[in-house]
Amino acid sequence: MIRLFFIVLLIPFAGESQFSINGQASFTHFTGGSGLKHFGAGFRLEYTSTEWVGAYGGVNFYLSENYQANVKAYALSGSTDPQELDIPTDSEVRFTDVHIGGKVYFLNRYEMDDHKPWGLYLLVEGGLMFGSTTSNIPVYDEELYWSPIDDEVAGTFVNYVGGIGLGVEYFMGKTNIYFDVKSRGTIDEANRQLVRTPVPFGFNYNIGFRYPFDFTF
Repeated sequence: MIRLFFIVLLIPFAGESQFSINGQASFTHFTGGSGLKHFGAGFRLEYTSTEWVGAYGGVNFYLSENYQANVKAYALSGSTDPQELDIPTDSEVRFTDVHIGGKVYFLNRYEMDDHKPWGLYLLVEGGLMFGSTTSNIPVYDEELYWSPIDDEVAGTFVNYVGGIGLGVEYFMGKTNIYFDVKSRGTIDEANRQLVRTPVPFGFNYNIGFRYPFDFTF
């Protein structure tokens, strides 16, 4: 799947092409019981030489978010009662999202005008999500119990992610305003030695502007 994204970006275009610079505000909501909700912002560079199909690459930076989850502590001896403890642990997560993808219009086209100001498009993308976690481990009897979180006071994660989504765009003179929604999930761990936090399935929302300009080879 990752190869497909690179192939899309490396298709040889010729003639007059159009670039677009995008700025956007983002919101990502993860499912799977984590309840994590992250606000962020980023930018995107788009490229097309056709009226309906293009490629893009971008980066989003997200603010840190705090969450609480129960982790297990296990007894070191069979005579200890209870054998397991649930430890409420506060953690902080922050991450950055770097992505590339393809964009296809099925209503209107890249270069819209006053007569047809609305456009609808499909997005398919993949990329890297990387960040860090910091956990505040509460005090418990370490002479009687052991917990895996002891090794993860501060950790990092790197994952390949992929997604698909829909967007709507409105032509406003020289600038287009857009809103898109994408469903996203982990494809694979990018570095199994670094990954300590799996990325759950989630939804990503972006609202921003696209400023197009022409370029001739």
